[in-house]
Amino acid sequence: MEAVFLKLLEQLNSSVFILLGILVVAAYTLHSLGRWRERFFNQDKRLDKIESMHDKVVILETKIQLIYENTNPKRAFMSSSPIRLTDFGHDLFGKIGGEKMFPKYIAKLQESVENENPNHPYDIQMIAMNVAKSVLPKIASADDVNAVKQQAFENGILDEDIWGIFGVLLRDKILEERGMPISDVDKHDPNKRQK
Repeated sequence: MEAVFLKLLEQLNSSVFILLGILVVAAYTLHSLGRWRERFFNQDKRLDKIESMHDKVVILETKIQLIYENTNPKRAFMSSSPIRLTDFGHDLFGKIGGEKMFPKYIAKLQESVENENPNHPYDIQMIAMNVAKSVLPKIASADDVNAVKQQAFENGILDEDIWGIFGVLLRDKILEERGMPISDVDKHDPNKRQK
C-alpha cells in the first residue's frame, strides 16, 4: 500500500498540491467569513432591541417624573398645565436669593431656549424647564449653586426641583416678550384634548 501511495505522489506534480492547499485555505476563509457575518447579524438584532428599549425608557422616565412631581409634598412647582409655582416654590426662590440670581443668567438662558426655535407656548415651556435644569447649574456661580444645594439639603428635595423654579420664570419671561398669554400653553399641549 505504501508503494502505491509513493508511486501516486510521484505521478502528481507540485502544482496539484498548491491547488489543494489553495482550496483548503479558501474553504477555511469562507467558513470564517460566515461565522463573522452571523455574529454581526446577531449584533444588529441586539442593537435594534436596545433602540426600542430606549424609547420605552424615555416614556417611563417621563411618567415617573410626573408621579414624583404630583405626589411630592414639598414640590416647588405644580405639573398642572401650565406649570406654576407653589407657595413652597416661591418661598424657596426667596431663600436662595433668586431675585438677584435670575437676572444674572436670564440672557444666556433665553439664548439657549431660542436656539431650539420653539414656536408654541407649550414648546417654550418644555424647553425652558429643560434649559433651567440642565444649563443653569453649569453656568451659575459656585455661590449660587451652593445656595441651591443648601436649600435642597435642608428641605430634603432634589436640587433639580429648585432649578425648575427658574424654568417657570424663564417661560413666563419669554412668553411675555412674545406677547403670548401663559394660558396658550394648554392650546398646544399634545397631551390635552382640544375641545
